[in-house]
Amino acid sequence: MTLVSLWSLLPSPLMVGANLPDNDPWTLALLTNPEVLAVNQDGLGAAGGPVSQQEGLDVWSKKLADDSLAVGLFNRSDLEGTVTAEWSRLGIAGRYTVRDLWLRKDVGRFSGRYAASVPSHGVVLLRLTRTR
Repeated sequence: MTLVSLWSLLPSPLMVGANLPDNDPWTLALLTNPEVLAVNQDGLGAAGGPVSQQEGLDVWSKKLADDSLAVGLFNRSDLEGTVTAEWSRLGIAGRYTVRDLWLRKDVGRFSGRYAASVPSHGVVLLRLTRTR
């Protein structure tokens, strides 16, 4: 999921070196998640990039055409860690609905920041949508 999440934040093609009909259900779900694919294929065509990097805990963001924001919380360390996306570093303010794109569910509405526990070498990929 980490590589596909990073790929989704960058406007680049996904190259898969496998026989697609032979994929197991988990791999097929990984490669065909419509919400993750939508981030990569977003009409704005903006590239994402790092917002903060501290001790192997990284936050990346990408502006999307509908004024929402894709945010990747990456853990490059060997231990589980809490990764926090600070609104001020993302260049936003106010209340946002946070959706986990891999779980395909809303996790709540937040102001100022959102933090998640991320497993070692794992990722949480989010979409932040302004709450009106």
